[in-house]
Amino acid sequence: NLTEIHGGSPYGAGTFSAPDGTRQPSQLELQVAEHQGTLFAHTATALKVGRAATSDQTKTERP
Repeated sequence: NLTEIHGGSPYGAGTFSAPDGTRQPSQLELQVAEHQGTLFAHTATALKVGRAATSDQTKTERP
């Protein structure tokens, strides 16, 4: 989105702020942060489930 100032980048969510706190995160910045958090949670869950499935298979394959 090039129509408004925002801190989102390919590296993740971010925001621009004023040193005196007068500028709060915009709605777009909050949406980007929420999307990144949701994606991270889904990825972490998938990794955990995958590791759990792998460790279960390893336990059953041992004599």
